[in-house]
Amino acid sequence: MDNSELLHISLVRAVRRRQGFGILFLQCSPVYGQAVLSRLQADVPQKKMGQITLTKESRTLFRQVADREDVNELDVLFVFGIDEVLAPYSEQVGTLESERDLHEMMKVLPPILNHLNLLRENFLVRFPHICFVYVVSPFSLRFFMYRAIDFFAWHSGIWRFSAFSQAKLMQSGRIAET
Repeated sequence: MDNSELLHISLVRAVRRRQGFGILFLQCSPVYGQAVLSRLQADVPQKKMGQITLTKESRTLFRQVADREDVNELDVLFVFGIDEVLAPYSEQVGTLESERDLHEMMKVLPPILNHLNLLRENFLVRFPHICFVYVVSPFSLRFFMYRAIDFFAWHSGIWRFSAFSQAKLMQSGRIAET
């Protein structure tokens, strides 16, 4: 059994045991995240799962969740697109000339992360039954860790799927691309 399979088993266990609010992070590509969601729905059919995809223009998440027709039935909600929202910051990294420039750039708080920090308690109060699963790149995960500290402090786990494991599983057909 390879590492990605062990990670999946661990994620299944975490989702099965989760009773109510939670914040989980999957470090993987969006395509692989979709495959994980599909497989998780099959492995944990007793949990109602959904997904939201943010766009480059997204500045908030709370209203998108609250406006879902199925919000009261959801147990798990996958959040895709954080990488799109943070892309302008990620692209700036390649143009920076020094560590100091990177440090200065990391001081900027993207609106979506400010929103999540400020509304952290509101997510818990309004959606006490939902476990949020954020599908993120390594860059976005670091941004959460260092720039959305209050929000990130509430996370329950991080599952890091390596690029090699993702490619291997996709090629083997054990997880079909969506």
